[in-house]
Amino acid sequence: MNKRGFSLEWETLFDAIIILFIVFSCVFFVNSAYTGKLIEKQAVAKQVCGLILASENNSVIYVDSKDIIIDKKGSEILVRKSQADIPYTYDCYLNDKILFERFGDKTKISIQR
Repeated sequence: MNKRGFSLEWETLFDAIIILFIVFSCVFFVNSAYTGKLIEKQAVAKQVCGLILASENNSVIYVDSKDIIIDKKGSEILVRKSQADIPYTYDCYLNDKILFERFGDKTKISIQR
């Protein structure tokens, strides 16, 4: 406290900003975990892999995925939200005779074994 009254020190302001940042980060994390956004790509990749492995020869699978892009790279399934997003990769032991094609909001998976 000085002659003009109470002064807010920079250290106190900095601490308050850090605490608010931590609180908002925790709220964002809990909200994302509650709505399932944190594991959405992982769940889709595992479900698609299970469908492919359980399918018979000459099968075609259509996946309606408005906000998720499903693709293949080598023997892995790639799942991403957009082209700029870092993909989640799931090793599914795919062969070269499985084709992924995107048509609008749908992904067509053709299986030729």
